[in-house]
Amino acid sequence: MKQIIEEFLNERKDLRIKGKTKDFIKKENKNPDEIEIQEIINNAQIEFSFENWITSKSKNAYQIKISTHPSKFSHPDAKTSNIYFFGTQKNDGFLRSGNIDSGFDVFGNAAQMDILKFLNLYSNDKTILDHIKNQSDEFKEVFNIENIGFEKIRNDFLSVIEISKSQYTSSKVKQIYFPIGKNKYHNLSILTNSFIASELNNKVREIKFSQQTKELKKLRKNNQFSSQKIEDLLNLFKISYGGSNAQNISSINAKNAGKFYLLPSLPPILEKRDVRLPKNDFFHQSLNKYRFKFHFEQLEKFIQDKRNNKKIRDSITDIIGSITDDVINVIYKIRDFKIGWSEEENYKNLSKNQKILLDNFHQEERYSNDEFLDDFINDLARWILKCYNKFYPDTAKNFGDDELAGFERRININLPYEVKKSLNQDKEYFR
Repeated sequence: MKQIIEEFLNERKDLRIKGKTKDFIKKENKNPDEIEIQEIINNAQIEFSFENWITSKSKNAYQIKISTHPSKFSHPDAKTSNIYFFGTQKNDGFLRSGNIDSGFDVFGNAAQMDILKFLNLYSNDKTILDHIKNQSDEFKEVFNIENIGFEKIRNDFLSVIEISKSQYTSSKVKQIYFPIGKNKYHNLSILTNSFIASELNNKVREIKFSQQTKELKKLRKNNQFSSQKIEDLLNLFKISYGGSNAQNISSINAKNAGKFYLLPSLPPILEKRDVRLPKNDFFHQSLNKYRFKFHFEQLEKFIQDKRNNKKIRDSITDIIGSITDDVINVIYKIRDFKIGWSEEENYKNLSKNQKILLDNFHQEERYSNDEFLDDFINDLARWILKCYNKFYPDTAKNFGDDELAGFERRININLPYEVKKSLNQDKEYFR
């Protein structure tokens, strides 16, 4: 553990020497000489010696608070009690508390944020903070500094996770009044889990800025073909916290330069279906007779024609064929829905033959059952008669069994619609 901490302190020391050197040049407008450089180095070595740094940071640990939901993520001036929460892990595929490596954020005095990095150092698969909390033997041995002792250092560092006894919120944080009973409610303050937001950033960057994605986008820009699909996330929104003082919001905010991606949280857009799944009857619930009105206008024109020659009869057959074509298109659109939809509770009243006709779950039965086709032809003919009665009741009142049989015959002739063959000659098309 001590070696890991000393490596960390050496990195911090080097950064301090570089920073102080730059500050000297900026202030004095000249490069420091050897004596001045050595003084900067000596001061940094004293500050970042193990005993001095640990002693100093443990005394100042109270100036920061560990939190999973820092209030300044909602508003830079918000001040609330710190929230420290991790959910139970569950392999449900969601990015949420409990499903990510335990991590935490820190808010408070920006000058003390390096305490967070220190507490997040790993030694023997545990963070320094875990060692401190559990009073591990390794912690007791390493932190037993002369004239101080590990217990005082432990208590000082644990002040970062102390939860205020009085929970308080801020008017600058979004509030929700949640009812829990008659004239009773909870006042909920909506806060962001900054660690999850940071993990989301990482996931977005993995997808949007991977080397493979960059190469594929470059190929596309140069009009070069690639069979690989570009993975991307669209409609992302980037939000900034803290402006030029990102470190004043929280440690994680400073690490991400104050910029975070947000996923869309819009209500779902209901897709308007071209067709409606029938609960009881396909012809009455999935076919809109007004979409067929033009066909019936043409049909009425030829039925009223007194010539009754072959040309008129063929025209009537063609119109019935067009109606049949359009109905078949609706059937195939319904078959494109998920397999097995007709077995759900909502569609229990749909007849067995219509389920075979409409749902690919019953595709095998279409090859062994002719009854559903006979039912379809009869039901379609009756539906045409009903529509005709709706649009032209004066004409339809004279229709009877002969007209019904005539419609059935013409429907039979028009299956399939590419070629005029009888149903018995080409049943495979409609199956």
